[in-house]
Amino acid sequence: MRLTWNAPVTLAVVGTSTAVMVATAIMGPWFTQWFFVLDPGRGWFNPLGLLTMLTYAFGHGSWEHLASNMTFLLLLGPLLEEKYGSKDLAIMMAITTVAIAVVNNVFFSTGLLGASGLVFLLIVLSSFTNLRQGAIPVTAILVAVLFLGKEFLAGFDSDGISQMAHIMGGICGLAFGLLATDSSKHNG
Repeated sequence: MRLTWNAPVTLAVVGTSTAVMVATAIMGPWFTQWFFVLDPGRGWFNPLGLLTMLTYAFGHGSWEHLASNMTFLLLLGPLLEEKYGSKDLAIMMAITTVAIAVVNNVFFSTGLLGASGLVFLLIVLSSFTNLRQGAIPVTAILVAVLFLGKEFLAGFDSDGISQMAHIMGGICGLAFGLLATDSSKHNG
């Protein structure tokens, strides 16, 4: 029996996020603060600000935060890489990460870190995995309503969690799932 690198995008995100956490443990919290926290105060034209519009998803506030997000990524990522392909899933993740960063920088003044927006992308997108003849599964609608509704209501709590990132990740998952459904109608 041999090991296979079955989900390269998922494994790259998990590996990078874990490496960032290890580096932070060795070098100190400044490492994550500088390179892996989206800080709207840096501005749109600051090279570090632009870089962190992608890298914030690899930073995590604690080992528990990391473990929680990576567990969901490892559960859902391989399934979605098999369905959509590694390249397409990587593109979806990158678009989602930047979309969350833009919304955060435009509407909020708080920092942002972690892959929870990507987790919500995968949760909602996974409900589209058993499409048949371009139909929209009822489970996809229910997952979107339940997860996004819960996050919208939780947005009124001051718990330090960015429900906006969760909502945007879910919206992106819904949009990509519907786009895939629509393209399967035209291709099938």
